[in-house]
Amino acid sequence: MMRQVCLTAGGTGGHLFPAVSVARHLQKNGIQVRLVTDARGASLLATVNDLDIDIVPVKRAGNSLFKKLIYFITLGWSILWSCFYLVRVRPQLVVGFGGYPSFPLIVGSMILGRPLLLHEQNAFLGRVNRFAARFAKKIALSFPDTENIPLKDQGKCVLTGNPIRQEICTLYDTPYVAPEKTGGIHLLIVGGSQGAARFSSLIPDALGLLPKDLTTRLHVHQQARQSLVELTKAKYKHHKIKASIEPFIHNMKEELAQAHFVIARGGASTIAEIMVAGRPALILPYPHAMDNHQFYNGKALEATGGGLCVPEKDATPELIARKIIRFLTRPPILEKGSIALKKKSEPEATTKLFKLIFNMIDKQDI
Repeated sequence: MMRQVCLTAGGTGGHLFPAVSVARHLQKNGIQVRLVTDARGASLLATVNDLDIDIVPVKRAGNSLFKKLIYFITLGWSILWSCFYLVRVRPQLVVGFGGYPSFPLIVGSMILGRPLLLHEQNAFLGRVNRFAARFAKKIALSFPDTENIPLKDQGKCVLTGNPIRQEICTLYDTPYVAPEKTGGIHLLIVGGSQGAARFSSLIPDALGLLPKDLTTRLHVHQQARQSLVELTKAKYKHHKIKASIEPFIHNMKEELAQAHFVIARGGASTIAEIMVAGRPALILPYPHAMDNHQFYNGKALEATGGGLCVPEKDATPELIARKIIRFLTRPPILEKGSIALKKKSEPEATTKLFKLIFNMIDKQDI
């Protein structure tokens, strides 16, 4: 009988990309895979042609009474759809990667008694995964001290790490070289898939407060929203800082490889990539993330000793400038931070999660 696994994930990159990474590893090892997400997730994976992707009809809840009514109707239909889907596909295992679009298939697996594995990308167990924790056989974690796990379910937890792009994983074996005393300093500034509007003013103004002997050495590569690219360029020009501004950074491996310091939001994939690459970082979490999970991710990175996490409400140009000076004027701190980050990273996360899945379907650890 062909081994088959169903993966289900929310419609954002933070949920989907770890699922895709694991799906491809499963396929390479002869396991049939189907990925279930919503229409938004399917559009994000429009160029992925090597996976079977199915769309669950669930929609995000709106604010009006009418939109909430429509949400509950589509949610009920999505759960019914998921039950029929699982009866037809008959997977040996359902793997949930979080996000509200994963909820219907997870509920379907509970109703039909299908074995369930959960993967949590963040340092705070998300709402869907927390709801499903008591029904799961195993819960794979990306961080060792993940918050919000029910006490009775903590014995199910296995640390695997968060699967990231393989090309980024190769940076794990690339030594970090701190900037020389008078050499150039490469700063990489990323704000998630849509950029961070606040970064377009906050970061240039903070860097403009650095001593001149630092600003003349800076080479900044910053991601900004398309509508803010010109404004961000003007900010750096005003502060006489060399900067390259783009709405999307295509070659993240190359940028991380040459970066001496990173300023970023606290998305799970971003944190995992920074840690594997061993790049000291300042994390400014997106304050409106669900359950403030980016703050918990940032604090997990800070706990390694390889960076700092500053809530956006506290982030002023003056404070950011002081934090950056602390790192950039002390190369030994940067070097120790890089080592600390790599030590706590999980470059083999995809393989570890694959092995957990394989054992659950092959050795009947379910």
